[in-house]
Amino acid sequence: MINEIQAKVSLTQFDKETGTGLVARIGGFFLNLTGNTNNYLEEIYAGVSLGGHEDTVSPPQAEWRVSHITAADMSTYVMLDSGVLMPIKLDETYTLYLKWDGTQFTFRCVDSLGNQSGGTYAPAAVFPSNKNTKDIQVRIMPTTAPPNVTTGSASFDDVWTNIDYLYLPLLKK
Repeated sequence: MINEIQAKVSLTQFDKETGTGLVARIGGFFLNLTGNTNNYLEEIYAGVSLGGHEDTVSPPQAEWRVSHITAADMSTYVMLDSGVLMPIKLDETYTLYLKWDGTQFTFRCVDSLGNQSGGTYAPAAVFPSNKNTKDIQVRIMPTTAPPNVTTGSASFDDVWTNIDYLYLPLLKK
C-alpha cells in the first residue's frame, strides 16, 4: 500500500479559463469515512498540486486539498479542507510531498531555493480505502460548458513512494 509520495514537478503551461481547474498533482484515495466497501462513496481523496482549482484564480500556486466523495460514481464531492502552500512560477521545479500516516495527512512543497511550506489534515473517522489508488497527473476539471480553452502541461521527475526517509528537508518552524 502506498502511503507516501514525493515528486519533482514543473508546470510548463498554464492557460486556465475562469471556472475551470488545471492542476499537476500527486494524490490518491487513502481512506474511507464509513467503511463502505463497494464503490467510491465516502472515499477520501488527498492531493498536493501546482496550478489552480475551479475556485482559485491565476497566477498558479502550490496547494493541497482533501475531498470527501459523496457519490458512488465520483460525480460529487465535498471539500473537507485545503490550503495554499506558495505562489509558483512556470518552468520551475518544485518538490511536492504527500503522506498518510494512519491518522493525518502531511503536505509539503519545496521550491528550487529550498523555501518550503506545509500543511496537515486529520480526518474524524478512519477506515481503510476500498479504492486504494494513487495518481500522478495533469488534470483539467471543466465546470463550464464546452468549448473549454484551458490547456496545460507539466513534467514529473524523481517520483518516490514509501521509503524510510525521503530527502525532503524538514519544515522550518
